[in-house]
Amino acid sequence: MKTASPKTCPKPTRANPISRRPQPLDRASLLELAASPNTPPKVLITLSNTGDPEITALIAANPNTPKKKLHKLWLLHPHCILENPILFYWSLREGTPVHGVLPLYVKMALYLELRKSEDTQALEDLLPESERFRWLGSPLHETSGASAAANHASQKSPKRSATLPGGMQNNGVLNTGFAGVYRSLATDTSAAVRTKLAEQIDSIPFTPAERREIQMILAKDATPSVRAALARSRQIHCVLHLQLSGDPAFEVRCALASNPAILGHGYVKGWNRLMAAGHAEQIAHNPACPESLRLEIIARGSPEQKKHLWEGFRFHEKTDWQAVNLAIEDVLADQARLSELVAIAGNQFLGGTLKGRLLHHPDVRVTRALATQVHLTEQQRLFLLFHADHKTALRAAKHAPPADFLDVAAGHPSPWVRALLAKKPGEKTWSLRGKLVHDPDPRVRIALCRGLPEKRSYNSAGDKVIEIVKRTYPQDPSPKVRIVARKHPLLR
Repeated sequence: MKTASPKTCPKPTRANPISRRPQPLDRASLLELAASPNTPPKVLITLSNTGDPEITALIAANPNTPKKKLHKLWLLHPHCILENPILFYWSLREGTPVHGVLPLYVKMALYLELRKSEDTQALEDLLPESERFRWLGSPLHETSGASAAANHASQKSPKRSATLPGGMQNNGVLNTGFAGVYRSLATDTSAAVRTKLAEQIDSIPFTPAERREIQMILAKDATPSVRAALARSRQIHCVLHLQLSGDPAFEVRCALASNPAILGHGYVKGWNRLMAAGHAEQIAHNPACPESLRLEIIARGSPEQKKHLWEGFRFHEKTDWQAVNLAIEDVLADQARLSELVAIAGNQFLGGTLKGRLLHHPDVRVTRALATQVHLTEQQRLFLLFHADHKTALRAAKHAPPADFLDVAAGHPSPWVRALLAKKPGEKTWSLRGKLVHDPDPRVRIALCRGLPEKRSYNSAGDKVIEIVKRTYPQDPSPKVRIVARKHPLLR
């Protein structure tokens, strides 16, 4: 038998490399792969990059899709969140409600989807009121990754949304999608959620247009407590102020009349409407009350309202001085209006001329109120320090700023006044404390010891006082002085 030689043996033929390449699948096959729970996760991830919305929607509903990929796809297709059985499996496995296994930005997308479909029951079951209420406790814009969610859920471009950083833009205002989230929360089914949003609206970095739009939504709310919370906002536009000033609910108008942040000429119409509605009491207590209304209440209001208006009167601002001076002269001339005069004397914006007139007033209630003034001249302060009324002198000592001219008060006849001056801190009072360090009254020495700094003063006069206290106070005749001296860290 003849054997074939190697030269005559037929060589095995190789298959054409092109023939081994996988043929591209048709669309029907891709849809079948995307929907099948048996498709490997890597294949699903590859398919999700096709950009076909029908394919990505099927992958978003596929329980075999990896969790991280699901979270991204659920932003594009929030309706698929509830269609995917893996969500309820996660909930059962971890023993938490459905909203407990979702990141906040996915919950926001689900929330907007449920609000859009008006499925109230599903909203309460999956995202209960307590959960939505908690969102406003930590602002949504500060949540990492939530920016993309807000934009996806607001039907923005996926490519643009996915590249947005964190929750904030570089300019510090909300991304456009967040306005949609907060706009939905402004019409939430829960009054507690809407009220919380109205309370937090100042702390959320809206653009002016976004804030005004959401405020106008809240201003039309059927629940008075929501409108009242909005009326306490410190960023109310004059148009909104005018609208709320005519609100039928008393608590809303009351909150608006008490709001101290309403300043400017554009709000005068709203203030006048509140005044006509009978809110003079709240307006009188409000430091933001316009000058025209102040003078009107001073002329026609009750004694209590007048007193509160004089307490907050802004004497330092440009005003109708002729009308104000006439009103003050009327108060000075009428003994029955003494409570108003006391309120004027205690006003920290009072001018120097009027302080000089009140300095010699015969009623001690006026001088006691005047002694609480921080800005007095040296002569006025010393006059009140040595006033015949003991309480006037005590208040003048208590409110006196540390100054060199207080040295003359070292010989004050009242030990209580000397004690108040002895414990005043500051470099300018070392000379005064040097004169009081050997005071015969133990109350003065105790106050001086308690007022010493806990560290060395590096001041010649201060070092001298500290040296005397160190040497003599631990052996002081008064046991209370010895106890205080031994407890002071600088004297140990």
